[in-house]
Amino acid sequence: MISLTFDRIYFASSVPARISDGLIGENVIVGVLAMTFFLDAADNSMNPLINQIRYLADRIGPRRVAIGTDAPVGGVTDPVAAEKQFRETTQKMMDPQGEIKSRWPTHIPEVLDDAKGFQRIGMELVRYFSEEETEGILGENGRRFFDRYLPLG
Repeated sequence: MISLTFDRIYFASSVPARISDGLIGENVIVGVLAMTFFLDAADNSMNPLINQIRYLADRIGPRRVAIGTDAPVGGVTDPVAAEKQFRETTQKMMDPQGEIKSRWPTHIPEVLDDAKGFQRIGMELVRYFSEEETEGILGENGRRFFDRYLPLG
């Protein structure tokens, strides 16, 4: 399992075919990270996330794509404190030279505003994918992958 947003150079639709073609296979799943600055240089909306998912699904198939976020889907209880903590600590640790151009908000606001963030992603995905494919991207693909490749017990 990998996260494709390893470098902001590779925005959706510009991931080189040599990379995406190498991800085709039964034992691969790609998690698309929902961090704003990995998905797009300036757009904090859900659009870059959906575009990257669509691009990868077209290249490697929707059963190989998943949401790959460690975001607190329920949001933060104190947005002012969260931004301050990010600017004072996290940003310096994750981007000390400013090379990846990290910024606030770190995660897509439409996803983090409340616990219905994944539902919002799902509502957008069903415009492009079947119900089954959408459920897969939202979690079923990951569950199936881990059930198959992680040892029991």
